[in-house]
Amino acid sequence: MSKAIRRLGWIAGSLTVGTSIAEMAYVGHAHGYSEIELKALNSAQQLQFMNGVGLMLCGTRKTRLVILPVSTLLLGTVMFSGFIFYGKVYKDSRLSFLVPYGGGASMLGWALMAIC
Repeated sequence: MSKAIRRLGWIAGSLTVGTSIAEMAYVGHAHGYSEIELKALNSAQQLQFMNGVGLMLCGTRKTRLVILPVSTLLLGTVMFSGFIFYGKVYKDSRLSFLVPYGGGASMLGWALMAIC
Protein backbone atom coordinates (compact mmCIF):
# COMPACT_ATOMS: atom_id res chain seq x y z
CA MET A 1 0.00 0.00 0.00
CA SER A 2 2.75 2.42 0.93
CA LYS A 3 4.47 1.88 -2.42
CA ALA A 4 1.25 2.72 -4.29
CA ILE A 5 0.78 5.90 -2.24
CA ARG A 6 4.40 6.92 -2.87
CA ARG A 7 3.87 6.34 -6.59
CA LEU A 8 0.66 8.38 -6.44
CA GLY A 9 2.54 11.20 -4.72
CA TRP A 10 5.23 11.17 -7.39
CA ILE A 11 2.77 11.10 -10.31
CA ALA A 12 0.41 13.68 -8.79
CA GLY A 13 3.34 15.92 -7.91
CA SER A 14 4.78 15.75 -11.41
CA LEU A 15 1.42 16.56 -12.97
CA THR A 16 0.83 19.35 -10.45
CA VAL A 17 4.18 20.97 -11.24
CA GLY A 18 3.55 20.58 -14.97
CA THR A 19 0.13 22.21 -14.81
CA SER A 20 1.50 25.01 -12.64
CA ILE A 21 4.00 25.81 -15.40
CA ALA A 22 1.13 25.94 -17.90
CA GLU A 23 -0.74 28.24 -15.51
CA MET A 24 2.34 30.45 -15.26
CA ALA A 25 2.24 30.86 -19.04
CA TYR A 26 -1.50 31.56 -18.93
CA VAL A 27 -1.11 34.23 -16.26
CA GLY A 28 1.84 35.76 -18.10
CA HIS A 29 -0.23 36.23 -21.24
CA ALA A 30 -3.63 36.85 -19.67
CA HIS A 31 -5.62 39.93 -20.58
CA GLY A 32 -8.69 41.36 -18.93
CA TYR A 33 -7.71 40.69 -15.32
CA SER A 34 -7.24 43.37 -12.70
CA GLU A 35 -3.94 43.64 -10.83
CA ILE A 36 -5.54 42.06 -7.75
CA GLU A 37 -6.83 39.13 -9.82
CA LEU A 38 -3.39 38.63 -11.37
CA LYS A 39 -1.83 38.57 -7.89
CA ALA A 40 -4.35 35.93 -6.80
CA LEU A 41 -3.61 33.85 -9.91
CA ASN A 42 0.14 34.17 -9.30
CA SER A 43 -0.28 33.08 -5.68
CA ALA A 44 -2.33 30.09 -6.78
CA GLN A 45 0.29 29.08 -9.33
CA GLN A 46 3.16 29.43 -6.87
CA LEU A 47 1.46 27.40 -4.17
CA GLN A 48 0.53 24.74 -6.70
CA PHE A 49 4.15 24.50 -7.82
CA MET A 50 5.43 24.19 -4.24
CA ASN A 51 2.81 21.59 -3.31
CA GLY A 52 3.70 19.63 -6.42
CA VAL A 53 7.33 19.52 -5.34
CA GLY A 54 6.16 18.43 -1.89
CA LEU A 55 4.10 15.63 -3.41
CA MET A 56 7.13 14.44 -5.37
CA LEU A 57 9.19 14.49 -2.18
CA CYS A 58 6.51 12.34 -0.55
CA GLY A 59 7.22 9.83 -3.29
CA THR A 60 10.67 9.31 -1.81
CA ARG A 61 9.42 8.56 1.73
CA LYS A 62 9.29 4.93 2.84
CA THR A 63 6.67 5.06 5.55
CA ARG A 64 3.04 4.04 5.69
CA LEU A 65 2.15 7.44 7.08
CA VAL A 66 3.04 9.10 3.78
CA ILE A 67 -0.67 9.05 2.94
CA LEU A 68 -1.24 11.89 5.43
CA PRO A 69 0.91 14.54 3.72
CA VAL A 70 -0.03 13.27 0.24
CA SER A 71 -3.76 13.60 0.89
CA THR A 72 -3.55 16.98 2.61
CA LEU A 73 -1.25 18.46 -0.06
CA LEU A 74 -3.58 17.24 -2.80
CA LEU A 75 -6.59 18.63 -0.97
CA GLY A 76 -4.83 21.93 -0.33
CA THR A 77 -3.82 22.28 -3.96
CA VAL A 78 -7.33 21.68 -5.25
CA MET A 79 -8.99 23.90 -2.65
CA PHE A 80 -6.52 26.78 -2.86
CA SER A 81 -5.05 26.88 -6.34
CA GLY A 82 -7.86 25.08 -8.11
CA PHE A 83 -10.64 27.19 -6.68
CA ILE A 84 -8.77 30.46 -7.26
CA PHE A 85 -8.16 29.58 -10.91
CA TYR A 86 -11.72 28.35 -11.35
CA GLY A 87 -13.13 31.51 -9.80
CA LYS A 88 -11.01 33.91 -11.85
CA VAL A 89 -11.22 32.11 -15.20
CA TYR A 90 -14.96 31.41 -15.06
CA LYS A 91 -15.92 34.52 -13.04
CA ASP A 92 -17.63 32.29 -10.47
CA SER A 93 -16.92 32.99 -6.81
CA ARG A 94 -19.20 30.33 -5.27
CA LEU A 95 -16.25 28.21 -4.09
CA SER A 96 -14.00 31.06 -2.98
CA PHE A 97 -15.00 30.63 0.67
CA LEU A 98 -13.06 27.32 0.63
CA VAL A 99 -9.77 28.91 -0.47
CA PRO A 100 -8.51 29.68 3.07
CA TYR A 101 -9.15 26.07 4.06
CA GLY A 102 -7.05 25.00 1.10
CA GLY A 103 -4.21 27.18 2.33
CA GLY A 104 -4.55 25.62 5.77
CA ALA A 105 -4.53 22.12 4.29
CA SER A 106 -1.35 22.98 2.38
CA MET A 107 0.34 24.20 5.55
CA LEU A 108 -0.79 21.08 7.39
CA GLY A 109 0.52 18.89 4.57
CA TRP A 110 3.98 20.42 4.83
CA ALA A 111 3.94 20.04 8.61
CA LEU A 112 2.94 16.40 8.23
CA MET A 113 5.86 15.87 5.88
CA ALA A 114 8.17 16.85 8.73
CA ILE A 115 6.74 14.32 11.17
CA CYS A 116 5.66 11.42 8.93
